[in-house]
Amino acid sequence: MEVFEQYLAKIDHVDHRNRVEEILRWVCDTFPQLQPQIKWNTPMFTDHGTFIIGFSTAKHHVSVSPEEARMAHFADGIAQAQ
Repeated sequence: MEVFEQYLAKIDHVDHRNRVEEILRWVCDTFPQLQPQIKWNTPMFTDHGTFIIGFSTAKHHVSVSPEEARMAHFADGIAQAQ
């Protein structure tokens, strides 16, 4: 989590910062094999150098960007949920 400290410090709204930290910590704890990194000023996780998932923040939301292969795997379920 230490790799994300500077990123988190830049989130002004305390509740938003806490929520983003909670999400990043959950990923770290649930998937310890993933490597936390900051790339393109964005927190993300990789596995053996391959992008797995990234997160970005805006004023009122957090965007989640999973790798394309995972999106393809769940595409039918996502389409049915709409």
